[in-house]
Amino acid sequence: MNNTVNETPNVLVRLKYYPQGNGGGYSGRRSFYASGGADDYMKYIEKGIAGGETAKPDYMDYVGSGVKGDGLFGADGILSKELKAEIRKQLRETGGNVWDMVISFKEGYGDRHMRDTATAQGLLKARLNKFFKAAGLNPDNTVWFAGLHTNTDNAHVHACFFEREPVFLRRGKEGKHYHQGKLRQAGIDGLKVGIEQYFSDTAMQLKADRAELIAAARESVNYDKQIKDKISALAELLSPIFKLNYDSDRVYPLRPRINGITDHIIRHYAPARDAYLKMSGTLRKRDDETVAICDRQKIKNVGAFLVHDKVMEDLYRRIGNQVIDFAFNVRQRRDRDKWAREGNAKPYIRRAARRRFLTSLRNCLKLKAIAETECLRDFKDYLKRLEAAKPEAKYEKDEPHLEKEEACMD
Repeated sequence: MNNTVNETPNVLVRLKYYPQGNGGGYSGRRSFYASGGADDYMKYIEKGIAGGETAKPDYMDYVGSGVKGDGLFGADGILSKELKAEIRKQLRETGGNVWDMVISFKEGYGDRHMRDTATAQGLLKARLNKFFKAAGLNPDNTVWFAGLHTNTDNAHVHACFFEREPVFLRRGKEGKHYHQGKLRQAGIDGLKVGIEQYFSDTAMQLKADRAELIAAARESVNYDKQIKDKISALAELLSPIFKLNYDSDRVYPLRPRINGITDHIIRHYAPARDAYLKMSGTLRKRDDETVAICDRQKIKNVGAFLVHDKVMEDLYRRIGNQVIDFAFNVRQRRDRDKWAREGNAKPYIRRAARRRFLTSLRNCLKLKAIAETECLRDFKDYLKRLEAAKPEAKYEKDEPHLEKEEACMD
């Protein structure tokens, strides 16, 4: 039995929304969250107010409290006075929902990973847009601000977000509308998993392993003749004018050939093979960690968060683009040489082609001279051996009866 099943999750996410008007169970508190008065959510987050809710705390000030944290921040850093004023204006004017999210961390886990506002900002900048998209919101149409609080045993982040304008269409209703409010559970689950993955050591290790493997694949073409030959054959199938990429529709029929070259690099070029095995081990470790996270969070759809297949697909795409670049350069070089030979190229191209031709010719002549020297040496050695064998042959010719006697003895 997995020991993680009964463990307390390292990350908890509480999410509420406050709709416009009288709809929904939280609509009575909307004015507080949407900056409807002097004491609002932004002040509550930023500074906090003594007396708690009985003093009608200003939430925006609370989130960025100088005592509790380092101030309000967004994707681009600490919010300026002007930007806070602009966000307040948008909050008051929006006809959509205002979402209130609190991300809290298990004691000990938060102490290790969530120590300052810079860390909190880096986390939200890396994960929120993915969360918005998975939860059903358009990241480009979503405004958010947040603040880190470390004044309790459990470090926690307050975040507020809302839509700039209505973008959704509804069946049977005209015009565009704001999101209805309830976000997809898959997006919330993904945020929980993504936060722990963000702090995992395997996240950075996986990037380092991938970079090492891609660098090795780039070097392989200079050391493996079979790879050069395969790339040379691929070059004849590519456009000599337009450099395409792995995801291009025109390249799609060539993907099996390109993937075959990638397979050859990984299997037969030692540095790439070693890097691949290292990366595979890191991938297994990361997916094992993800399974444990999902167990703690009671998330059933574990497969949606495993990364092995996605990372491998991305790896083949990246190396595939390198292979295409190599082949495209080969094709262009051949064509330039051809143009130069036909006299249609500019002088500097003809000179470069002539230099390459002369270099190849010198190499061929050098190899020919080496081969002739080795042949001459072997032939002289053969003549010496032949000369040494003559007396023995003469002896055998003069005394053939010895051979008959020896045969009888056998």
